[in-house]
Amino acid sequence: MEHTEPKQSLLPFWQLLKVNLLQTVRRVTHAGSKSGTLSAIVALFLVLYPLIAAGMFWAGLRYVSKFPGLGDMLIERLVFLLFAFLFVMLLFSNIVVGYTNMFRNGETRFLQTLPISSDNIFRWKLVETTVVASWAFLMLVAPLLVAFGIHQKADASFYWITPFLVAMFIMLPSVLGCWVAVFIARYMDRSLFQITAVLLLVGLLYMVGIHLQPDAATEQTLETRVMDLLDRMMSKTDFAQMPFLPSYWVSSTVNHWVDGARNLSWFFIQLLLANVMFFGFLSFTETGRYFYRSLSTTLSRGSLAGDWSQLVTFTPRLCAQVIVLAWFLPLINFAPVHNYWKQQFAPVSEQYAAMKKDEDVNTVSLGMWLTNEVSALEPRIAQGGLYPLKPELRRIYERNLSGEIQQLGPDLDFLIQANLRGSVTGLDLTHGRTILQNRAAAFAAEQEATLMPDAPIDRLVFLEPTSDLELEGNTVRFTTGARDLQPGATYRIHLRHRVSLVDDNEMPTGETIWAPDPGNYLTGTLSAEGSRYRLTLGPPTGEENPVPIGVQGLDTVLWWQDQTTDTPPDPETEPSPEPSWILARTIEAPHAVAPTETASLPANGMLAIPLLALFAWVWNTRTAHCIAAGGIVLTLVYLIVQLNPVVSGISLEQSLGISGFIGMGAWIILVVALIQGASVLWQERLEARYQVWYRARLERQKEFHYQAGPLESVLSRIPFFSGDILAVLLKDLRVFWRDTAQWGQSLFLFIILLIYILNLRFFTEQFTTLFGGGRFGGDYFLKLVSFMNLAACSLNLATLTTRFVYPQFSLEGKRLWIVGLSPLGLGRVVQVKFLLATCISLLISFPLIWLSSEMLQLPTIQKLFFCAAISVMAFALNGLAVGMGVLYPNLKEDNPSKIVSGFGGTFCLVISFVYIGMAVMMLGIGSPFGSPWQFMGRADESRQLIYLSMFLIFSLMVGLGPLYYGLHRARRFEH
Repeated sequence: MEHTEPKQSLLPFWQLLKVNLLQTVRRVTHAGSKSGTLSAIVALFLVLYPLIAAGMFWAGLRYVSKFPGLGDMLIERLVFLLFAFLFVMLLFSNIVVGYTNMFRNGETRFLQTLPISSDNIFRWKLVETTVVASWAFLMLVAPLLVAFGIHQKADASFYWITPFLVAMFIMLPSVLGCWVAVFIARYMDRSLFQITAVLLLVGLLYMVGIHLQPDAATEQTLETRVMDLLDRMMSKTDFAQMPFLPSYWVSSTVNHWVDGARNLSWFFIQLLLANVMFFGFLSFTETGRYFYRSLSTTLSRGSLAGDWSQLVTFTPRLCAQVIVLAWFLPLINFAPVHNYWKQQFAPVSEQYAAMKKDEDVNTVSLGMWLTNEVSALEPRIAQGGLYPLKPELRRIYERNLSGEIQQLGPDLDFLIQANLRGSVTGLDLTHGRTILQNRAAAFAAEQEATLMPDAPIDRLVFLEPTSDLELEGNTVRFTTGARDLQPGATYRIHLRHRVSLVDDNEMPTGETIWAPDPGNYLTGTLSAEGSRYRLTLGPPTGEENPVPIGVQGLDTVLWWQDQTTDTPPDPETEPSPEPSWILARTIEAPHAVAPTETASLPANGMLAIPLLALFAWVWNTRTAHCIAAGGIVLTLVYLIVQLNPVVSGISLEQSLGISGFIGMGAWIILVVALIQGASVLWQERLEARYQVWYRARLERQKEFHYQAGPLESVLSRIPFFSGDILAVLLKDLRVFWRDTAQWGQSLFLFIILLIYILNLRFFTEQFTTLFGGGRFGGDYFLKLVSFMNLAACSLNLATLTTRFVYPQFSLEGKRLWIVGLSPLGLGRVVQVKFLLATCISLLISFPLIWLSSEMLQLPTIQKLFFCAAISVMAFALNGLAVGMGVLYPNLKEDNPSKIVSGFGGTFCLVISFVYIGMAVMMLGIGSPFGSPWQFMGRADESRQLIYLSMFLIFSLMVGLGPLYYGLHRARRFEH
């Protein structure tokens, strides 16, 4: 009996699994017998989709592999990134689906009343959550792995080992997600979970946007600094190669298997298998009791978010939680450093671009001027904590001498972006990270690094312009506004050129400036003659060449010869304008000296902030909160004091003062710590006053007066909304908000879309010039990206309509007969649902397509064209989803994820994808702005009109057809 007892305890689990498998088979069989044509279409899609997706993935991998010397490395890193992101998405999906499936589902409460143990209920819910949350992942990753194996020429063993890998991989986020769901269900109700999830996802968006934000690259930077850009790109993806991530184990197995390193692959397979067996064993044997306690807690408690009676008591502990979260936000903001040095570099970059464009400035003189200006910046920027920037400044000398620099601005901007961080979080501080990164950080860690090449010994200091020069023998006389000149010292008088300023496209702006010419000058000893000065140049170089040795440069020699010869001027030619001169002198070039003590920010000290906050949260006493608040404030003060030597390369007053360096996270921690301390020190007084106010508020609430909520107040002001329509709209919106699974997944989707839009600004027309000149024209890439952006926005719309609009009719469930017996009627309810879904879709799609088009810098008329197209597509996709939801309802299921996973949801998704593909093709051919499908030129007006008409007719058929049949079915629905 001891050996048979575990088998008996698993019997209910196997019965649940068997029953649900039989139900799934019968649903598929019933759907196939009900409509053979629709079943054939879905089956055809399920067969063609992997083939098409695998072909697209293979083409992408083939394109990436063509990068010389970098293709294999990029493909390997892309595999690591893919599985890392999929792991995070699977984890979040399992948390949301698991929370809803276990604690917001009527089936769970029903099973709890049966003679089934909590262990078996949790086991079944774990399996069910894994399937519901992971089936989309399988649809995505299967074609990708097939394409990867074909591209890498893997043998047959690769295709039977990868399904085993994927099956094990999806188990770990499923187990972890269900554990998190069980934990948060015990300590959070629905409202608190919603608020926490929103805050965490917003914080995740902020961190991802800051960390993964790409850097814009110019054509010059791509040509000359490819390895630097590659290092910067790879540095932002290092998180995907953390050895403790399950995604790292799977990615390493896949990459090593195709490379032939089977022993290393088997090591990662065994590691993955060991973790799956260990955590799976814990889930199947030990988690049931915790699940029961969490379920019991959710069924027996009230709303935690609605109980404000103990607000003052909970305030210190809540402050401790906020401090821990804020510690992961930027504590130090280095944006003032970036802005300051960009302002200092701007005049140099502007003058360099103008001089390079001017024909009167030769290359040698321009190189001398650039070296002189950079040597003037070096001792200022490379001071204190910024001394490691000195090698990057020295590389500008080297690039200048080799003639590699085309534009100075990108190089100086690269120097700042590649070596200085934008911000530092508390976690960064504990890792010893300061303002430096990449090469600068490596140089700071290796003090004996070589500074190559050598900087110039002397530097020119330009003083004031001079008057016209008067020649007398080997001397020149002039006047100048310069002060504190030293007679007897050596000075120079340099030639100046009037150059025209240019914009970013090197086109003249109409403004001009004087640019000194370091290669053409007069040098000699200065002497004063009253209010005038005389510069003695030295003896002539020879009898045949009477030019003094102090005359340097071809232009200056020609000017001297022209002034000293007695050749009469030609009356037919215009006289040359008098040149302009500027006084200068040479000084010893100062260079930044390495600091004796390395300026750094506090590292381990910053770890005290979350530790003190956690100590106060766990101990939760008056003394603990006072110690934590005081210690946190003192730690932040110490951090502020340490900022001065770190940014000693600039003046803090010139960079918005010390407050400009305090990041958002530090301000939040400081304010919340002060609130924590105040709420503890004056807790009794605050508690007494708060209780008086709270009891008075409860007394006022006893007198019931109906007040419309904010949502109802807004909707009631919309004209043409009758009371019955308003009631249905309010019901659907409130049910959606109360369903954690629906709004949680939609919020995660919106965050991904927002990251996509923020990164679209790098696909500007200026960037597309890098791909111009091909056989399809210079604007081909811009047209391709603009229509791919339309396809991405429409696919997002199809995802929303299929995932959230399609289940709306089925979610009425057993309450459908109440709605059907109401004066409103089922037909009108379906119409209201279609109206609400279309309006919300337009509110989402309009800003999405407009912002993405704005990031692509499209003209306004083209933005309006895409907005009109997405409006028609929103109408069609919502009509399709609502109609299919009525034609193929599932009134027995209250989980929208399961409803979408059925036959009708799959068929709706198939039609949506086919419609989007054909619609984008029609819009591309009929577009008056050109498209990537028009290789032979833009279509004429008659052809454009034909294809746009076809798009409208096709959209009406896709949208109105299912909607009409759905309304017809709803009016005759038996309930």
